Amino acid sequence: WESQPGGPIKIFSGSHDGYWRLWNTAANFTKEFEHCMMTGGKVETLEVASNYLFCGFEGSAQILPSAKVGMVHVWNLANPADPPLELHMDAQHAPYAHAGSVSAFATVNDAMISGGHCGVIRTWQFDQAGNGGKGGFVLRKTLHGHASEVTGLVIVGGNMLWSSSTDQSIRLWDLATGECKYLITSATQGPAGGQPQPP
Repeated sequence: WESQPGGPIKIFSGSHDGYWRLWNTAANFTKEFEHCMMTGGKVETLEVASNYLFCGFEGSAQILPSAKVGMVHVWNLANPADPPLELHMDAQHAPYAHAGSVSAFATVNDAMISGGHCGVIRTWQFDQAGNGGKGGFVLRKTLHGHASEVTGLVIVGGNMLWSSSTDQSIRLWDLATGECKYLITSATQGPAGGQPQPP
């Protein structure tokens, strides 16, 4: 991450010790900042985009204190010491991003996509009216199809999403509609057998 164009490269790391950290490569990898996630949840994935840090971790929601859920916090890197934005499926009834740990991120423009260990993919859009008028990310779509952990997310052309999973499949999604357009599995024919088939 470059805080200023042409400036020193800075690196973020996340760990199962519950911390994310910011390191300055121009100063022999000096630690500039660290933050412990609530309840010391394991940090599973990080993404930096548009001057925001997205952090996926395992935590506990107040309404379900004995259950581990997938949380996503978002820091404005211009002010990393400020409280983060939180992504919630439903702020009142499901104040967390995924039912299980968050395993993958992708970003495009003012949207963020998260994938979970449960196989679910969710799309989030920045809304200036959210978070009490301070701006925040709101849930737009939930994509169902994968049977187990989402391991990778790649956006192509701004509106198509490739996803991979430990269920040994790859899916192509239309982000505008949330529809799965193609499914590739070990049974999918190669080039001689034609194109992947719609699910």
